[in-house]
Amino acid sequence: LESYLERWFCTLENSNLPLLTLLSRIQTVKWSQTSHVRVLYSFRTFAINHHNQSLLNDEHIKIFSSLIVTQFHTYAPVLRLSAYSSVLDIVTNLFDWSLCTTSLNFLRFLAFFDRSTFLTKHFSILSNHFSFNIRQLQNLIEEFLSSDSTNTFSDTRLFSFDNDLLQIRQIVFLLDLIDIHNTDILKMIFHPFIENIRTAYQRPYMSINNVRRSIELFMGLLQETYFHSSNFIKDWFSSSIRSVVREGLNFIKINSLKQPMMFMKLPTVFFMVGNHGDISRFLQELISQIETIVQQQSGNSWQPLLILFAHSIDWLLTNRLSDFNTEWNTTYRNLPLFSKLLPLLDQQNSNISHADVLTAKYLLIANNIPSIELSNNIIDDLFKASPKELPYIFRAIGVVLRQVQTTNEDRYKLIESSINVFNEIDHRTPVYWPCLTMFCQAISSSITDITVSNILSEWFTHMFERSKHVSGIMNVLLESIVPIWLHERRIQSSHLSIVVECVIFGQTYQKDKKQQWQAEQLVEQDESVRLLIAQTHITP
Repeated sequence: LESYLERWFCTLENSNLPLLTLLSRIQTVKWSQTSHVRVLYSFRTFAINHHNQSLLNDEHIKIFSSLIVTQFHTYAPVLRLSAYSSVLDIVTNLFDWSLCTTSLNFLRFLAFFDRSTFLTKHFSILSNHFSFNIRQLQNLIEEFLSSDSTNTFSDTRLFSFDNDLLQIRQIVFLLDLIDIHNTDILKMIFHPFIENIRTAYQRPYMSINNVRRSIELFMGLLQETYFHSSNFIKDWFSSSIRSVVREGLNFIKINSLKQPMMFMKLPTVFFMVGNHGDISRFLQELISQIETIVQQQSGNSWQPLLILFAHSIDWLLTNRLSDFNTEWNTTYRNLPLFSKLLPLLDQQNSNISHADVLTAKYLLIANNIPSIELSNNIIDDLFKASPKELPYIFRAIGVVLRQVQTTNEDRYKLIESSINVFNEIDHRTPVYWPCLTMFCQAISSSITDITVSNILSEWFTHMFERSKHVSGIMNVLLESIVPIWLHERRIQSSHLSIVVECVIFGQTYQKDKKQQWQAEQLVEQDESVRLLIAQTHITP
């Protein structure tokens, strides 16, 4: 590919058209995922060797955007990283910058890329060529606040192309480009939507959507770490932060009863900036309100508040564990209320989907909520759930497998059922990789457990064979298993072949019989390699 591109570049006066033809072919030809990534990498090498040649325009950008949306979403994480990185390097080295000083199309393309992972190394180049002003920034903010929410609250922000996230990334990118140091200008930009949150109940005429979108924008700016790179919160926002947190949490609690799924993850933004006392008060008010509804026997109207509590406590125990771990274990975890309501979460509610109920239920179980006959209930839910809920169930199973009270029989049944459910997921769907990642993490603590060693060895063998056809599987497996080996300072002999082949074949596992034979000969003949293996304490 690189040689063909070289010939095109040397013989044609205008290379735009052949490059457009090439990208169209890349988009339509049914290559394997690995071949696709290799082609993009070759194109990247050509781009780096011919940087600043201005060969790409908006039409090329549209095709790259289409590739990201329509093809890369089913790739293994390691392949997606490589594809995204190659695409961004191609564009930044070959784009005709005279076309993009204020190109919103190019700005939308850049929003596909996570700032810290992809854009940081290119930021100086991009900032030299873009020319936006504060009015355009304000237009983007106003457009976001007036639009309807599309946020799917994806856990994989790195590769998400959720429209809300893309809009927020464009706003953050412009904030970085314009690089405003004047506090008065920052106040002018941020004051309106911060005030929307702080005065939600002082201005009853304000629409609920307007306040919710203000919260979502504030959360997006925090998650994209814009405020972390400035002293803006400390210098200006600190005086009103407590009232914003209190009003925001109160607004969410009241409106979650009417539209539970629109508000379930919005408290996150206030957990990021709020103090311990205000957050504890919010959690206690949720529990008190749930208890009141249950005592009044008002049907299952308590469900939205319990779902809100499940998402809230899970985020706090994941991101602020030192602040809330003791409080969770002493005040909330063993409440009889949870044991009573957890089995009732499955009751039908017209405002809440079964998927959202299952997710909340297993967030609580993953944080060690005590429950009766847990294993059998989990197995029933495993076979009822769609692949989108399975990562949450697998995560909870990992917690149950580590609990002392889980019997060997239950542990075996949970792993066997999980394997059966996982094996039914099509690897060509986007949900396959989150499921594989979470399942590997769930069983990681059991790979040295002799009671389940046979069934896990069979599954590893199956995945080892499957990885001949599906690139990236071995990366996910090893990411979960290696920390256990390092912690226990031993490796099962049945897994040694995995390590050897991954060392040979590098970043993405591709089996090659000839290379494997050569490696085996090396291991057998080289005394130093044999000595090294002998010293790794391999156990049968």
